[in-house]
Amino acid sequence: MLMGMKRIVKWFHGLRRKYMRHAAIGILLLVFLIIFGRSIKPVLIVAAFIVLASLSTFYHAFFRSPVNFELVKLFTVVGSVAYGAVAGVIIGVSSVAIGRALSGRLDQDTLTSLAAIVVVAVLASVFRTADIAVLGVMLVIVYYLIILPFVFLFGENIGSASVYIGTNIVLNFVLFTRIAPLLLRVVGS
Repeated sequence: MLMGMKRIVKWFHGLRRKYMRHAAIGILLLVFLIIFGRSIKPVLIVAAFIVLASLSTFYHAFFRSPVNFELVKLFTVVGSVAYGAVAGVIIGVSSVAIGRALSGRLDQDTLTSLAAIVVVAVLASVFRTADIAVLGVMLVIVYYLIILPFVFLFGENIGSASVYIGTNIVLNFVLFTRIAPLLLRVVGS
């Protein structure tokens, strides 16, 4: 009897190690459900936003370009307006951190980007009733007003930084005027 019990305990420990990752994912899903309520839709949308936003910056791993294409601000603002500040902060912080890690750009700019994206997420939630196009474009500008002093402080090339920021503002203008209203209708319903 004792020998059988030891085998069961050993089998259980092996099973526990094997499925530890699954348990962690389950616990994370449970935490998201507690934060976002009973619906699984927001959890799936937040996860999709994080993946898409993170991958949108992956091109930096292959080449450094003064043109800045990314979806982090779009998904952060839309997520924050649709699901609240906590969702927006989760989307923004996760996307910035994962995107920078994937592209090998974890540097001094990472902390300022993280701080600025948190401000954007919170402000998007506070002003969630505003027109999404106006709100999004204004928050992209706020984001760059926050990080601009650090761009100068860290001694980055002003010409390259101007093109980088300018192209991102133009891109986000297009995204927030064309895509964000449609996206907000889909995720909000």
